[in-house]
Amino acid sequence: VALQPVAVPDALQGETKQALGLMVMSLVEGGPAAKAGILAGDVVLSVNGAPAGRYRRVARQLGSENIGRKADLRVIRGGAILSVEATIEARPSE
Repeated sequence: VALQPVAVPDALQGETKQALGLMVMSLVEGGPAAKAGILAGDVVLSVNGAPAGRYRRVARQLGSENIGRKADLRVIRGGAILSVEATIEARPSE
């Protein structure tokens, strides 16, 4: 998954209580994010309740020490805030 920091739209900042998220730029076909239903263009707001404004924070939450665990992601898609559950898997080769 390729992620890029982006500003949360002004209209959603009051609801999200944060100014930054990580936009999904691309996914690995068949990878854990794709299996969970994450789409290119989604903006990840949080992982397991921790704000996702920085890539390193997300990488720690989804790292190899957490393989097999569930991750609750909060994302913006099409102006709506959604909850997505993913199972953390070993990183696929790209």
